[in-house]
Amino acid sequence: MAPPHSRSPRRRAWSFTALATAALLTLAPAAAADAAPDGEPRTYALLTDGPVELTPPGKERPLKELLAQSRTAPRPGLDIRADPGTGPARVASTGQDDMAGYECREQAAAFTGEGWGKSRFVTCQAHNLTVAKVACWLLWCRVVGTANVQVADIQRTRNGARQIDVVQVLDKWKLDGDIATMPLSADVTCTARQGFDPCKIRDGHGGPQTQTVGEWAAEGLTSRYFSFTLPETGGLGQALISYADLAWHFWLPVGGVPGAERADGPNSGVRCDNAPYIIKTWAGAGCVFPWVTETLEISATDYPESAAHILRAQHHPEETFPPAPGKKIPGAPGSAPLHRVADEDTIDKHRKLSIATCLEWFPNYAHEGLDCDEYPFASTLEGADKSHKNYSVDPIPDTDNRGAGGKMSAFYTGRRILGSDFTHDPFYVEVTAR
Repeated sequence: MAPPHSRSPRRRAWSFTALATAALLTLAPAAAADAAPDGEPRTYALLTDGPVELTPPGKERPLKELLAQSRTAPRPGLDIRADPGTGPARVASTGQDDMAGYECREQAAAFTGEGWGKSRFVTCQAHNLTVAKVACWLLWCRVVGTANVQVADIQRTRNGARQIDVVQVLDKWKLDGDIATMPLSADVTCTARQGFDPCKIRDGHGGPQTQTVGEWAAEGLTSRYFSFTLPETGGLGQALISYADLAWHFWLPVGGVPGAERADGPNSGVRCDNAPYIIKTWAGAGCVFPWVTETLEISATDYPESAAHILRAQHHPEETFPPAPGKKIPGAPGSAPLHRVADEDTIDKHRKLSIATCLEWFPNYAHEGLDCDEYPFASTLEGADKSHKNYSVDPIPDTDNRGAGGKMSAFYTGRRILGSDFTHDPFYVEVTAR
């Protein structure tokens, strides 16, 4: 069984410059040899992530020069990250665990690696796609057709089922020249990591879809829906944890240049679990994108004493108890995160030391009707420990302490923060004004 941190090597995001240039240069002599007797050109197609301009008649160039020239300036309006007239002032219309296509495209992180995570339950990857048709006469070639499209893959998971859904959005097609009849295939895959049972396509929502570029473009804004499940069998530990990777794919089923006929996106990791301490709650089984680290928000209005203690511990540890030189307490956004622990023995050990520290520095706190509040929480790996003093205790009213504790418990459950079975999920803690 693969350990939870084990991953298949991530496929590199495809690159046009090296692959397409080498492939087309190799094919150029073949174009000369295979040219029809009547002088008709040989035509080829390729995929690229960058803009390609049409070549005017009479401006044919050797392939290397042509391709370099076609990429000297970006085509206007191809930046997928901003929609005309919308801009950064637009107010988001979706909730924490939902996403619109424009939200994805406005995030620079969506264009690299695993993408942009709005939350542990919704992430996305975005890219530009260009299909180019090249005609070659002997050693001289020109681009005779291009199609550009903006793509966003919005990925969702949820509580209640080991299910992953992907909506692939293709929008703002721009066709130029002779390209409409070129076939183009699209797909999204879910691939279980080594040692885990395969993903299953749910209710037939999956598999490649092929149309001509003209047919794709005629649809305007196109949404394709893919849905997968990750079986419980083969999962790690009592939580039955399973890992898989999502990836988008485009390819030219005919006429493509070898080495530049397909585009495969980088992996986006997903994790499903049946953690016993979560499935016994309303959340049940479920899946998340574990590479997204979320933040527990504690309201200074609702829990003023807990909030004040957290702020003091995070930003002024020298003023906390127990005192210690060079004391550093983690958990604030931008610093080291906290990590959940669900093991009751560990939690009890942290809590006992916190209470002992409270009794040492505030011996009468219990008689005053106060609770011993600890930060980092006892339910984290960073909780009170005899090996260090990077923690803080403070007697506060029991209603405040227990209210903030309830907020933390709801966060653990609702956001599927795991704390055992090979994984201790990270999270931050932030005090908010309301």
